[in-house]
Amino acid sequence: MKHWAAFVGIVAALAAALVWSEVRKVEARVGPEPILNLIADSEHELTRLPVAFAPLSDAEEIKIGRRLEADYAGLWRSEGEEEAQDRAIEEYLQQVGAKVAAHAHRKLPYRFHYVPSMDFINAFALPGGPVFVGGGLMALMDSEDELAAVIGHEIEHIDHYHCAERVQIEAALRGVPLGGLIAVPVGVFVAGYSKTQELEADAEGARLAAASAYSAHGAIDMFQAFERLYPTQNVRSNTPPEEVSKVALETLQGYFRSHPLNAERIDQIQKMIAAGELPAVRQTTPFPLAYIFITERAWRSLQAARVRPYAFLKAKEKQKREAERVKQYEEARKLAVQSLELKPDQPRAMEILAVAQFALGDHPGAISSYNKLLPDYPTFADGVRQYADAMAEEALETQQYENAAKLAKQSLELQPDQPETLKLLAEAQFWTSDFAGAAETCRRLKNMYPETAERLRVYADGLAASMWAQHKYDAAARVAALSLDLSPNQQGALATLAKAQFALANFSAAAAAYRQLLDLHLSNADVVRRYADSLSAADLTPRAAQDFQAWSASIQVSPALETDLRIEAAGLMAMTGNDAPAKAIVAESQEPGGFRIAPEALGRLGWWYYRAGNYEMSHTVVGRALAARPGNFATQTALAWNELEQHQFDIAIRHFTASARNTSWNSPIMGRALAHWQAHQIDDALADFESVTKNAPEWRNPSWVRALFPASVAEGVGALDSECQKRLAVRR
Repeated sequence: MKHWAAFVGIVAALAAALVWSEVRKVEARVGPEPILNLIADSEHELTRLPVAFAPLSDAEEIKIGRRLEADYAGLWRSEGEEEAQDRAIEEYLQQVGAKVAAHAHRKLPYRFHYVPSMDFINAFALPGGPVFVGGGLMALMDSEDELAAVIGHEIEHIDHYHCAERVQIEAALRGVPLGGLIAVPVGVFVAGYSKTQELEADAEGARLAAASAYSAHGAIDMFQAFERLYPTQNVRSNTPPEEVSKVALETLQGYFRSHPLNAERIDQIQKMIAAGELPAVRQTTPFPLAYIFITERAWRSLQAARVRPYAFLKAKEKQKREAERVKQYEEARKLAVQSLELKPDQPRAMEILAVAQFALGDHPGAISSYNKLLPDYPTFADGVRQYADAMAEEALETQQYENAAKLAKQSLELQPDQPETLKLLAEAQFWTSDFAGAAETCRRLKNMYPETAERLRVYADGLAASMWAQHKYDAAARVAALSLDLSPNQQGALATLAKAQFALANFSAAAAAYRQLLDLHLSNADVVRRYADSLSAADLTPRAAQDFQAWSASIQVSPALETDLRIEAAGLMAMTGNDAPAKAIVAESQEPGGFRIAPEALGRLGWWYYRAGNYEMSHTVVGRALAARPGNFATQTALAWNELEQHQFDIAIRHFTASARNTSWNSPIMGRALAHWQAHQIDDALADFESVTKNAPEWRNPSWVRALFPASVAEGVGALDSECQKRLAVRR
């Protein structure tokens, strides 16, 4: 009953502390430490409960330990090559453990298990003989003597019944007999013991190791390694890898809250050496498996280096993070070299070395390491190539396009014509405007790996469309053309190519692309109009207009599209001086009861009259169409351009404003800018001009404007552009 009273008292104290913390707010650092401290301190206090247990018999203790051992051994499993390596480490643990255990006071069936986790920087023992040692702890060791000290420490926890008492406390707290105790959390044993018990295990464990011909300095070295890992003085972390490591160290430190300070533990061993209780010999036994853990540390450094700086960081902070990554790569290279010096024939260490060399720009070194791997370890060699590709892809994602191309080319030196690498190279070449190089890369992919070429084609289509949207017309046209080289007759790529060539004033190329689109899909009236616009802006001749008319008359289309084709043909003929077909359509539209022309189509014919310079006829035809469809933006825009030519600036501004949502290339906002300019409303004109040219920079191309508008428009746009440049210079 006393035991429960003490426990209830502890719980009450904790509850009171929680209430007080809510009443009196204090500053506390966010992290795992508060919870870990609570758990560890609770574990600590539980070991101090005023209880007295009768010692278990060896047979009973062994039985409990074996049951727990079977449960815990299943928590950590490995597969493949790692399984064989882990078995070798465990065999080594058994050898060293058997050597130390031979001098233990209690003759129990001691067994030693390896926990294959570099995050498990710990060791623990179970009642009756089982001992578990973590990979993270072994990675800190530089000698076999340190391992012997750890094993001796854990054996003494068993020898002195610390583990058995911990099980008895657990059973008492749960209110179950020992035989019914199941599923004991591993943290019960990992959490450590009281300060007295820990110092006792340190001292007796050092004696065990010394009796097995190991140096007592192994224990000192181990405690010093712990101190290096998490020094007593807190140090603020500066990078994400450091922060992650710090959480792991806080977890470790939390579990060892009940342990004495490292300095105190070191002092105890040194005093025992000085008093002659332990031999003073300093010579230590080499750690034969050190290379495994050094390689693992190299791998950890490599993985930490792969954590990219956050995209939202400021340039200075990002530069700092990049410098930290370089340090991690340097550490990985150094550790890999150190491991290979201990054991040269290690494919994993060689792969890590090659990758680190690659990342640090030591391309010849990386090639040399790769070639050493290739004959006997092709899978590891391919890992180097995969990492090089990953670096190239990362450079692409972070918009370091020149570096991405360089890395992809270096990767191709390892494995020429590797399809994924060729794809990365082509993508980088798109971004760096190396279109000649991209064409060659695309050709190689298309000829050798058509499936990968198809994926590159999809990427190129999206990129071309994106470049068009960003008004990078030349790049959009070139990338779309490369996409069409990979797979001809794609409507998306053809549409992007045609629009980009039109915006670049390459009207003949735009007309060819639009014609190809029409050959694939004839039912699109907008493409028909863009095709005719492109032809009209090119070096239009009567022969070209007649060819369009003959072509449009020869194809089978719907009645509505047939009318559109007739109007486009009539417009082209009007621009060459022959407006007879256009007059026939106008007359037909006026016939009562017979075949009617849609008002929208008639408005388009009025626009062709404007383009042909017949402003009077244009105004008449467009006005009639607008009367029938007053809400049609394209028709209002056409009428406003006519009014601008006739110097009717106020009404033109009104009509341009009403049709402002018209997004076609004959921008109503630019028309309004010109009307404001002619009316000497300079600020309004410049505001409209800057708004249009920001989203349609082709208006700043005199060749584009002259090909599509009267000379007066080209002159006005040039004057507006000149005034904008002057004001910009003044602002600067």
